[in-house]
Amino acid sequence: GLIEDEPNTLQADFANEYIGGGVVGKGCVQEEIRFLICPELLVTRIFTEKLMEEEALIMAGAERFNDYSGYSSTFEFKDDYEDNTPVDIYERINTHIVAIDAIAFQKERNPNVQYHEHMILRELTKAYIGFYGDDLEDRSSGMMDVATGKWGCGAFLGDPQTKFIIQWIACSHSNRNMIFFNDDDDPKLNGIEKVIKKYQQEFNVGVMTGILLQYKHKMHKMSLFQYMLEG
Repeated sequence: GLIEDEPNTLQADFANEYIGGGVVGKGCVQEEIRFLICPELLVTRIFTEKLMEEEALIMAGAERFNDYSGYSSTFEFKDDYEDNTPVDIYERINTHIVAIDAIAFQKERNPNVQYHEHMILRELTKAYIGFYGDDLEDRSSGMMDVATGKWGCGAFLGDPQTKFIIQWIACSHSNRNMIFFNDDDDPKLNGIEKVIKKYQQEFNVGVMTGILLQYKHKMHKMSLFQYMLEG
């Protein structure tokens, strides 16, 4: 499945710090594709400045017009799309998209800096701010789940295991469930089911954050999931 196909959720946009990324240039990955199939989102580029470290952008009510196939160099228009998403109590199409920009670790001399405390806390803060959601969200039936995936794990060189745990913590602290998409069955996420089984019943935000912060001492010996399963 795809994030944009998950109804009644807060849908993650793996954003560039400049909203929309390369959508009017040569970019064609997750964020750019979302802006192309929901072109009303392009308006945000007019009045949204560079996202700061403690900012996220909520976009509510965007209609989807296009269906597509492929990704990046294989992306192409497939057909018109009829968006039958119901409206919310404010008569907006009940689609909520949250733009959160991950740190671009490919710009760092050593991508392993992502395991350092200030980097972990920055990403936790960014995800939590985004997953807090829209103050005008209709919560009469409970909080929307978050539909997300490998945030910042492509060209930005983020570690999928670390980003999974970061987003799990942020969702829990926001009182939301997380729907996590791993569409390409990334082998870097091997063991994810075992980690979920071990920690979900007694999930504790403080404990999980502590694990993330301590992992830097073991990162050269084992993966994060291995560390969590052995601990």
